[in-house]
Amino acid sequence: MTTEKHSKVKQIVSTKFLKSFVPGVGKVLDKLGFTNYKYAVMGLHAMLENDYITLQGAVREGGKELFMKGEGLKRLEIVFQDVDRKIKFKTFLNSFKGMLNSDFEDTKVQFQ
Repeated sequence: MTTEKHSKVKQIVSTKFLKSFVPGVGKVLDKLGFTNYKYAVMGLHAMLENDYITLQGAVREGGKELFMKGEGLKRLEIVFQDVDRKIKFKTFLNSFKGMLNSDFEDTKVQFQ
């Protein structure tokens, strides 16, 4: 699941969205003080096996897996750490449903 570029849609994500979707990023974002960030691509790969989802970054670059590849002057890149990324499928599904039903300032979640 990755973002796509569309000519009439700005690639901007709000700090509020990132804090609620990416564990542990809140303290860093609070220090930077910006309310939103431009990105080139954002997404993840999820593999289901025996009721567990294993997450990987959508962008692989320089030996890192990125959830978000930043763009512009206030560039922010979010890297998946090399830790156990397995979570229960039900937990993942509930988090994803919550994200789709939420209103996060400048972040508009659309899916087909």
